Amino acid sequence: MKGRQLDTLAGLMAALRPASMQAVAEVSALTRRRAQRESPEVGMIRADCRLSMLVRGSKPRTVILMEKRAAGVPEALARLDNRVVRPRDLADRYTNPVPEFGRMVGTGVLVKVGHGYYAVVPEDQRGRRWTPAIEEIALGVAAVDYGAQEVTLMGMAAARLLGAVPRALATAAVAVPRQRANLHTPFGLVRFVKRTIGRLEVQRVRTTIVDGFVTTVEQTVLDLAHRPDLDRLTLEAVDDALLALAPKCDPSRLETLAVAQRRRAALGRFRLLLQANGPT
Repeated sequence: MKGRQLDTLAGLMAALRPASMQAVAEVSALTRRRAQRESPEVGMIRADCRLSMLVRGSKPRTVILMEKRAAGVPEALARLDNRVVRPRDLADRYTNPVPEFGRMVGTGVLVKVGHGYYAVVPEDQRGRRWTPAIEEIALGVAAVDYGAQEVTLMGMAAARLLGAVPRALATAAVAVPRQRANLHTPFGLVRFVKRTIGRLEVQRVRTTIVDGFVTTVEQTVLDLAHRPDLDRLTLEAVDDALLALAPKCDPSRLETLAVAQRRRAALGRFRLLLQANGPT
């Protein structure tokens, strides 16, 4: 008799098992949909979510859903042309953008680059120590504040993007429409220089953070020769950059630009540098 009862109980449990698993799957799917509506980051499920499931003839059970994080960035960030972003830029997306940005820093989606500024970490750099170039941060910050059409990298930062400075910089100068205080970041110092972009000769540049503008070779030469102390580097470092830019420079265009911008003294200094370092 006992054997027959055990067989009957085993059969009943086997019959209930598929239904139990199906119930878990349905509850899990429902929870995911609710979590997606609550959080902009698709696929985020709260780790402390506990569900009770009652199976006929059995005691209530607790199912714990483990946390699952999305691999990509939230859609609102993925659509941005500039990887430098401010919390207020997404105020229409998040009710409380500041703590939301803090959460994304903790998950490795964002990195804080300055007070009120964050950068979206490239997907191939997540989980690593990402160190963006200060010239790219400077261009991204200026572009998000004034628009990419109104700012341009200049000085040694421009020379580096033009291939004339092999070593990483600690300071980057960016031309902006209005004077403002410098920005200290974990990756270096951003110096804002008030200049009218329409009076400068610039060219487009693509970086990992933002597409924007950088001064041309000729404009960069005149800027460095005119203000060699702008980036707070040694005169030797600036001269090395000028000599590296020289083969890329169009002498005729350089002279025309120097006359138009009243930079004849800077042109004269550049020519003296070339003569002092020319063939002997």
